Amino acid sequence: MGARVVKTGLAVTLAAAICLYFDIPIIFAALSAVVNLKPSVVESWRNALEQVSVHLMGVVLAFGIGLTLGTDALTFGNHLTLQTKPLTLGLATVIMIWLCGRLGWTGGTLMGVLTALFILTAPPKEFVPHAVDRTLAVFTGLVVALAVNYLILPPRYGQKLRVTLRKLSDQVIEFFDEMMKRFVRLEPMAGEELEARKKTIQDLSNEATDLISRYREQVGKVKPRGTKPYNNPGFLEEYLRYQVGIFEKALELAEVTKQRIRRREQAGNQPLSEEFKQVLALMSHGAGTAVKLNRQLQQAIFDGEQVKPVPPTYRYWDEMAAVIESWHGKFSGTYYLHALVEVGAVIGDIKWATSKARELFESF
Repeated sequence: MGARVVKTGLAVTLAAAICLYFDIPIIFAALSAVVNLKPSVVESWRNALEQVSVHLMGVVLAFGIGLTLGTDALTFGNHLTLQTKPLTLGLATVIMIWLCGRLGWTGGTLMGVLTALFILTAPPKEFVPHAVDRTLAVFTGLVVALAVNYLILPPRYGQKLRVTLRKLSDQVIEFFDEMMKRFVRLEPMAGEELEARKKTIQDLSNEATDLISRYREQVGKVKPRGTKPYNNPGFLEEYLRYQVGIFEKALELAEVTKQRIRRREQAGNQPLSEEFKQVLALMSHGAGTAVKLNRQLQQAIFDGEQVKPVPPTYRYWDEMAAVIESWHGKFSGTYYLHALVEVGAVIGDIKWATSKARELFESF
């Protein structure tokens, strides 16, 4: 049972107790408490403003229709009597739904309709007391919901977000590392396993995206002076984008691995040249650096460790360019051109992963 479920039950209980004490209709206070207890305090407050506006609009609409058409019956002459209550209830419902839609208050449509119907079902002479009681009931539920949401187990979205991002980065780091090793060894991941890994990472990514949105509402969009990066929703959102980017690069590696296997099978699985083995070795080293940087970034953000990132190795890229030039200079043809395209794609992914990690380190 989640904290929100418990808080909803508590809000209903408190609202009902207050209404009993002041002799106010309980059911509408309970409904108001349930509707206004949202996942975050900010969302509850925003929803509360909408509910108040919708409620007041329902009161005005009910008074207007009730005083114009009445809520009992209209008599024409001495013999014809028309019951107006079904007409007024239906008319109020239609107008209320239309107004809420036009004003963008679709979330408050139900409470607005209930407000109008509750008042219109009262005898004409009891319009005012019913409207007052209904208003007090709605405000009681609203205030109780806000108080419970703010004071009792307020949502800690920052903490939940960091836990989710930690799980996500663990999955992404392992996935990227494994995809790189499978590319080198020519071992594609089985389809079912690949889909399962994708679903796990995508679910964590979606959860983190939702938590970032809620965390922004709690702390605001402006980064406070002195705020550490792991408390800054903007930085955490950038970190999430980085992990999603690494995940997408890993999926590209999985696809390139399949292409490489098909290309080699069509060419009779020719033995690897010594030059190409050097290319693969350098690519493995570069991917290892990207993985290490990502792990260091994780430790710095979530563990608070003073981590000195792996320094940039410009000589590595010079060496990679020289080895590729040597390899491709000895071979020609479509087969080797496709191999060069595959290598270029993987090297581009590695370079992006390392450079982006360094950018995030610099933003600390």
